[in-house]
Amino acid sequence: MRTSADGKLLATASWDGTARVWSLETGKLLAVLRGHLVDPSPRRRQVLLLAFAPQIQGEFNYLLTIGTDGRCLLWKYRLDTLEFDTQVRCDHSSGGASAVDCTKTQP
Repeated sequence: MRTSADGKLLATASWDGTARVWSLETGKLLAVLRGHLVDPSPRRRQVLLLAFAPQIQGEFNYLLTIGTDGRCLLWKYRLDTLEFDTQVRCDHSSGGASAVDCTKTQP
């Protein structure tokens, strides 16, 4: 679990390959983020790591998810509407690099 820099959002990781974003003010589910590859094996469909970017001035911010599928997904969201969009920044699903390498990718 991770909270956003402004303390308004909570992101949770799941074994089903999704991440969920919740409002800490209302407790409501705001978004279910699907983008990691779903594999029949429970070990290959987990979201392992979540990280919000520090608060960025402007209308957008980012949430990074890293899964056991070897993909790092950078989710861009609008601060006013909390609409999420995904952009794949790293894909190490074929092996050869650790998931931590993905966090060095520039948006």
